Amino acid sequence: MNLNLRTFISGVGPLLLAGAARAAEAPARPAAKGNYPRANAVNPYLKHRNNGLVSDRFPDAVLTGHDDRSYRFYTDLIAGKIVFINFMYARCRGICAGNTEAMCRIHDALKPRMGKDVFMLSLSVDPTEDTPEALRFYMETREAKGRAGWTFAVGTPADTEVIRRVLGAYDPDPKSDEVVTNHSGMLTFGNDQNNRWAALPTTSNLGQVLHSFDNITRAARSRHI
Repeated sequence: MNLNLRTFISGVGPLLLAGAARAAEAPARPAAKGNYPRANAVNPYLKHRNNGLVSDRFPDAVLTGHDDRSYRFYTDLIAGKIVFINFMYARCRGICAGNTEAMCRIHDALKPRMGKDVFMLSLSVDPTEDTPEALRFYMETREAKGRAGWTFAVGTPADTEVIRRVLGAYDPDPKSDEVVTNHSGMLTFGNDQNNRWAALPTTSNLGQVLHSFDNITRAARSRHI
């Protein structure tokens, strides 16, 4: 499903990503430290770019990668790139394993392009717990280590909230949304060069993902709003 600026950011995106396909897992432990209020996140970056792109609303928050490097969410990880974005956390005992396996299959299918014009970002939804070391351990146990163009990263709780909300990766029910184990199981992917974005469940059939990927790669630049 291809999404333009109006549908993806303003309305349909949050419902599609969080409501229709929200992933529910058994909590790893009661009252986990990472379960923090997730309401009313404010995007302080909205006025920084006005290029008529979906990504104009993406924050340029500083994230810390699994490699201990600092990355700007938009400038370093999205600008001018084709990128796949999903959400995970290191101590996850639910959908994360299957989602990461699906990401590995996508990576394998696009291997000649990975790290060149196609990139992946797996962002932690548990920033109070996850560290670069924890992310590296997760990568090693999920066969994601050493894959070109794939960054695992963690931000501050506030910036993580902004990112989740501009991507629509949250539950409209605040009580459900504040539980970290209820994080989104959706895969968001887009082409910042031609302003085309799409979203599918991360574990969708590989052929379906690659078909949508092909559409956003070949499609002409969508019109500005």
